[in-house]
Amino acid sequence: RRTAALPYPRALARASQAQSRAFARMMSNKSSFEWATVDPFTMSGSSPGKAQNLVKGEWRDAKETLFLKDPLNGDSFLEIPDVQVDEIPDFVAGLTSTPKSGLHNPLRNVERYVM
Repeated sequence: RRTAALPYPRALARASQAQSRAFARMMSNKSSFEWATVDPFTMSGSSPGKAQNLVKGEWRDAKETLFLKDPLNGDSFLEIPDVQVDEIPDFVAGLTSTPKSGLHNPLRNVERYVM
């Protein structure tokens, strides 16, 4: 019996290579990441990255943080928020203010769509 080969293996390989090149171009263009505050290529124990919470449309620090260790050398290379119980109401308020269906819904935002 013959086993079935993957369909279009060369096309899949070319698509993967194209994605890799596009990612490399995107990473080399720092101006496209104005919102990014952590560079994954320079993050280390001496220059740790810092994560924040997005609450009600603004980036906030938590009262307490945890440090993740680098699996290669054991240094603390990433500081992440450790949300406490008294901080949860802000998250809940943000969730309850979010509409169940967004403005992408053509029945709610009729003028956006040409019919």
